Amino acid sequence: MFEGINMKKKSFEEIIDFDGELNIVEEFLNIDSSLIEMEKNKDLIRMEMNIVEFPIFSKNTLVKINQIRKYYFSTDMNSYLEILPALNTQIPGEIEERVFIALTKILRNNGFKQTFYCTLNDILDNMKIYNRGTRNSLYPKIRQAISKMASTTFRFKNLFYSNELNKPIDDLIETNILTFRQVTLKDATDTESYFFSDKRVREIYKITISQHFYENIIRKGYLAFDADELLNIKDAVTRSIYTMITKWRNNKLYLIKPAYFIARRIPLSWDKNPRRTVLRIEESFKFLKENNYITHYNMKKSGKWETAEFELFFDEVHNKIKRDNFFDEKSIFDKMVHKIEDRLTEIDVNTPSLFNDPQFIAIYNIFPEVAKRYKTLPMVIREALKNNEYEYVKFTAEYTALNCKTSYIKYFKEAITHNWADEYIAKKELKNLKKNQKIENIEEAILVEKPKKNLLSVTWEEFERLEINKKNEIIEIAYKEFLEESEGTDNKMMRGIFEKSKKPLVLKVFDRQSKDSLETLDKAKENNLSFKKEESIKESQKNQRKSEMINSNSNMYATTSMFILECLKYFRENNIQINTQDFMTLFSFMKEYEDEKVILKYSEETKIGEIIRK
Repeated sequence: MFEGINMKKKSFEEIIDFDGELNIVEEFLNIDSSLIEMEKNKDLIRMEMNIVEFPIFSKNTLVKINQIRKYYFSTDMNSYLEILPALNTQIPGEIEERVFIALTKILRNNGFKQTFYCTLNDILDNMKIYNRGTRNSLYPKIRQAISKMASTTFRFKNLFYSNELNKPIDDLIETNILTFRQVTLKDATDTESYFFSDKRVREIYKITISQHFYENIIRKGYLAFDADELLNIKDAVTRSIYTMITKWRNNKLYLIKPAYFIARRIPLSWDKNPRRTVLRIEESFKFLKENNYITHYNMKKSGKWETAEFELFFDEVHNKIKRDNFFDEKSIFDKMVHKIEDRLTEIDVNTPSLFNDPQFIAIYNIFPEVAKRYKTLPMVIREALKNNEYEYVKFTAEYTALNCKTSYIKYFKEAITHNWADEYIAKKELKNLKKNQKIENIEEAILVEKPKKNLLSVTWEEFERLEINKKNEIIEIAYKEFLEESEGTDNKMMRGIFEKSKKPLVLKVFDRQSKDSLETLDKAKENNLSFKKEESIKESQKNQRKSEMINSNSNMYATTSMFILECLKYFRENNIQINTQDFMTLFSFMKEYEDEKVILKYSEETKIGEIIRK
């Protein structure tokens, strides 16, 4: 059984089938629906009109568990908003509003798709919360906020504004704000598993904005605001006042509203202590003035506090910012999706034969419905298949469907041209190859954040110092071995896979060649008498120089580049100033260098490098 509050001699009583108690709080806001002014402005994010206009998110910090709120917007009680929380929860408040603003931004960044994926970190990033300790403490609150928005029921009677009808709907609308699914890697689909490529991600959220709210966001039933500005406003009351005066004034530079009118819209308490409420509203206007959201304000009061009014003044610069943001947001939106009323469902007359091609159909069906309505999509897919392998085009389409944040056509074309999907393709293909036991010895370097300990005797830095022709020769050998081991053929997809995992493969070849050179040198030492004779002569010459030299250092180096690296280290340790670029260029060519402090020599034949300090 739940008990209500008597209002105008009306009592509310209902039998319910659980032992707990619900409490309903009713408020007469005494503002008829005819006073609701609807604008059609746009800004950097789109805030749904009803969320701006009505108290969807409570500003009351004392809301109780199982407490229903019911707001009347007409004196005949025929227009109202009733907010019903899930059992043993509260209605949405300040934290839910901030999370919703962040989700609105993520919605925009995902191309205004009604359903999109995000992580808790995505939400916190868009709330501009970066402190690690604060983030950790907010994770459970963010989860709870998402759950509240999904489980709370909003009942609009003769009140919900619909852009499709261009007026409030004259019947009962019952809806929530969103629905969600919490997805873990264990239960993720093949498409969803891509989001877990970052091993730190433990869960993702599949968010779907409820149809009634979504239609207004996509169409013109919204107001637009800068998300960062909204989140920077110090409290929920001030934020609510700012969004409402933005709507009320349209582009006027002067606005006057009774304090009572403002209080009822938030809503704030009025009957018990209007003075405190008026001063609370004034506190918000002080903040808005100090932070340049408004130019100036006056509080006008003659007699009782109930008669107080607020005059608000704006500058032309506020309208300029508003106009600039209008065009910025419109430009962003136009790039992301076609306007609903302009979307085309027909296919070009030259394309029907494409729909008999199973490869085309498979790729076409990867794209979401909003992309399929683009008239040019079939042509773009056909062109991509002409110039690329089927698998490459298919995986690039998957990558586009997952990541597109602008126009699908443009994104897909650029992804094809610039190989944006290479890493995504490499991951999928390596996984498939491993499943089929076609490849066992290729290190999946792109699938781990920390590579395994390098057991090779050479490094990538040493490889980078080789001459370009030598590098290309080693890369070509590594690629051929890669194709042999994977039983693959030379094509764009396999080149993409190789490119993402080539470092360990290239170093393997480089290391082998370096060891072969050293083994050849060892054999020459053992079997070649002329080599020993030359060594003896060199040793004699070296001893002869010792009388004139203070210090000498001689060692074997597999390549000129490795000896140059040793020389650079020597310069650094002995604080010898030298033009590194000139030295590397000169020594690579001459294999000798001498100045007033040091003599450097390297023999390609013997692989011996000498550092002799004068």
